[in-house]
This record gives sequence, C-alpha cells and structure tokens, in this order.
Amino acid sequence: MDFGVDEMPNRLAEAGINADSLAAVRPDAPVVMPAYLDLWSQTSPRPAVDPEVALFLHGAERTAAGVSVVWRSDIAEADLDEGNGIEELLRLVPPHAAEAIEVPLWAARAWLSTANGGAAEISDAPERAGGEGADVSGQGQGRRTFRWAGAGDGRTAVVGPDDLRAGDLVIVPSEYGGCDTFGWAPELTGKVRDVADKAAEPYWGRRCAVRVTRDIVRSDAQWEHLSVVLTDEGASAADLVDRLLDALPSDAAQGNPEREPEPRNVRESLKALQEAKGRIDIHFPYSRDRGKGAVLVAERGIRNRRDSEGAVPATENDGASHTSSKPIPLDDHGRDVAELAERFSLTLGLEDVANDVRLAAYLHDAGKADPRFQTMLAGGDPWNRPDGPALAKSGRSWSPTAWDSAGLPRGWRHEALSVRMARAHPRLADARDPALVLWLIGSHHGLGRPFYGFIDPRPEGPAPCLEVDSWRILPDEVGPQSFAFDFAGADWPALFEDLKRRYGIWRLAHLEAVLRLADHRASEQESES
Repeated sequence: MDFGVDEMPNRLAEAGINADSLAAVRPDAPVVMPAYLDLWSQTSPRPAVDPEVALFLHGAERTAAGVSVVWRSDIAEADLDEGNGIEELLRLVPPHAAEAIEVPLWAARAWLSTANGGAAEISDAPERAGGEGADVSGQGQGRRTFRWAGAGDGRTAVVGPDDLRAGDLVIVPSEYGGCDTFGWAPELTGKVRDVADKAAEPYWGRRCAVRVTRDIVRSDAQWEHLSVVLTDEGASAADLVDRLLDALPSDAAQGNPEREPEPRNVRESLKALQEAKGRIDIHFPYSRDRGKGAVLVAERGIRNRRDSEGAVPATENDGASHTSSKPIPLDDHGRDVAELAERFSLTLGLEDVANDVRLAAYLHDAGKADPRFQTMLAGGDPWNRPDGPALAKSGRSWSPTAWDSAGLPRGWRHEALSVRMARAHPRLADARDPALVLWLIGSHHGLGRPFYGFIDPRPEGPAPCLEVDSWRILPDEVGPQSFAFDFAGADWPALFEDLKRRYGIWRLAHLEAVLRLADHRASEQESES
C-alpha cells in the first residue's frame, strides 16, 4: 500500500475517513513582523525593546527558553564578590558546550535565589506546557554568578538571579552544587565535578590550556609543595611542566572520597603539554600571587592530536583576533582573507558582489596599522614595536594591560579606523558598491551595527600597509563611530538602513558572515602554517 503523503488522503477518503481529523492539533504560531527583524538586526548595542526570540523558536506553549550553566572548581563564591580576574581566566580557558547544562530560565533564577541552594522543589520541567514555575523575582539578591559573553563584551559581568536572560551562559562555583553524574539536580548541595578539561580535550590539537590550582590536590601540604614550583620565576615553561608532573601526587585521589569529591586530575593534560607544537605561555589570572595558581597555554596546540572540526573564532574574541602562534604581517593577512572571501562568494553563487566582498576582506584589518595598536601587540611597550611591516597579529600572548599602556581609548575598535582608511584607499574607486564595502569592513567583528561606543580624541597616523605608503586621511572625514560620519550624505546608521533596504536584512547578514568566516579560516591556516 502506498503510504505517501499524496496518496494516503485518497485512500482514507475511499474508506470514508477525513484525513484532517487524524492530524495532531497545531498550536498557533507567532507572526514575525518586519519591525522585529529590524530590531534583531541591530546588535550593537542591543535595542532596549528587543523581541524575545525564544517565542519564535519554541512557540508560546513550549517550555521557557534556557540558560546554560557551567560549574568551575577554580572559581569560589568569594571571587564573584571581588571580581578576581574571572574574565581573564575565562578568556584563557573558555567554556565549551560539553561542560554546560541548559535549564529553563525560571529554574535557574529560582535555584540561585534560594539562599543556600538545595531547592528540592525546583524542576527542569514545568508541570504543564508553558508553565514557568513560581515567580522568584524580587525575593532577594540570592547567589551571584558570572555571565560570560566573551572577553570585552559589556554583558560579561557578575550578575544576580534577576539579571539572567534567556540564552545566557553563566559560570558558577562548584561549591554551589546543583548537578550530579546524571545532570541537573538543584536539590543537591555537594560540590559539582569540574569537567572543563575533559570538554576541552577534543580541541587540544588546536589549543591546549591547563589550570594548575588548589583544586587538583586534596591537602594544603600537597598544594604548598606545588606552589614552590609555580613561584620559581626563573623556570622555563617546558621545565615548569616537567617539574609539576614530578611534584603532583601520584595518587591524586588519596584521602576519603566519601567526604569530599575527587580532585580535578590534570596529569594527562600536563603530559599533553609536553608535546606542544610551539611555546608554552604561563599566565597568572587568579591573583598577583603566583602561588595562587597558573594557567599554562599551548596556543598552537598539541602534536598528533586530531582536533574537532571548526575554525578559530578570530572575530568574536579580541584575544584570538590580536594574537597567533607567530607574527602575521597585516598585508599577508589581508591577502589571505581576500582570497578565501572571494572563493566563498563564488562557491555560494554571489558573483555580483564577489569583488566587493574580496575588497572588503583585503582592507578589513587596515585599522590595526594604528601605531598605538602596534604598540599594544608589542605588549604595550613602544620600544618593542616592530620596525618592519605592520602586524595583524602578534606572536606573543595577549596582555590585558597592554591596551592601556599603548594609549588606546577604552572601547577603541580597529575596524572603525579601517573604514576611514578604506575611504582613502585607491582601490575603493573600483568597487561596484562602495557603501557595501565600507559596511562589511566596519561590521566584521559584529560591532557597529549600527553604533560603536568610543571616542578617539588623539588619533595617530596609520603606518604604511596594503599598498599605501602614506595614508592621506582628511581630518574632517571622521570614522563611523561618530555621528558626523558622512558618506554620500548618509551617516553610519543611515548607511545601514539603506543597505538593508537594497540587499535585504538576511542577505546583508549573509554577506557579513562570508567575510567573517573567511577571516576565521585564514587565521586558522596562518596559525597552523
């Protein structure tokens, strides 16, 4: 018998059965209004009136959208009160999806709002469709958590239960409890096992980071022994790894496992670092006291490791955007991204805009030629600034203090200067749509859609790069971060609106993605070469 969708209604009709009567009841779907798309396209900053995306993903009668929760044993509740370098720690050891558990927003708020945790009545599933549990807002500050949206993002901060929003990724101390071997267990108050190292292991072929902190041993005496190794400032990174392995107790689980959880085992991670492709960097994000712990990072990854597929997120993270395993000249990076962007465009059938996408990719990082940015790449020391060609990425670790030391304003964005430099580049005259080229350059980090958040009272002249020996940027031609920006009679937000009308919201975002992913792949290839 033919059970196909075209034939079955006929068969049922012959039997006197109405096919519609057998169909499941379909809930009413919300309607996406043009105004919603316009608001969603404005990502920097997020509009004050922002339609809830979860309604259109899950429906009005579905379980509420979730919050992803990650437990870390090297973060304590006191650290959340003091700040204590958590953002820098997460930049070095970012959370992975494999260590996160998604729970409904209302359940996460209720759990954190409970004074001491252990809220047995909190479930991750409501009793009825569309239910969202009890309203816990305004019931006190509750326990705080750290919302992670990326280094330098304004949403990255210590937050309380009422500050949580759908889609947030939050980091909580293991001491909060709330999880066991099988997943979400809000009634439990015991320490949660930290699985960050296991979640990151599939990516060791590209990058490997190992945390050496108090939670890897049982006793204070064992940690004091390891701290002696960490406080040896004269030891090289490779030597430090070997000495840590020697100092680490052979039986990391010694003690009474019934009274306390098993310590986080870093022995295999340290052994992996012995096979690092390049240098190993040592960071001390926990405090200025080296004895509080360290993070050892092999930026180029581990030899003979087959890592998971996926490109380096070089445009979503400033650290990845500024650093590499070796210095990358700005001109070389521009050519690499341009070639990939053109190839992607042609493969996707975007022949009409392929040349413009290529030109935008070639010029996208021009703003990094600012002398202050080059000083930042040198660690903030102008005496170490390279004398040769301008760099797109440094061959050294990213320093959170280098930005201020180099004299860059807070919130300064190189892509805004790239737009100004692109206007002065002779090849912009060859563009089919110069406005599109400028927009793709200015938005390639996902910011400036349509606003930036900085001013630059003392700009410096860019260094020679991208076939231009001397940049002739007129003082009155301000960047897109200024409301005085003017291109063909349009300021930057007006340029955005015009491009959305001409290309459509979806296609404009598609073109942005082409350039961004080309940047990802080029950065990945440069790091591995």
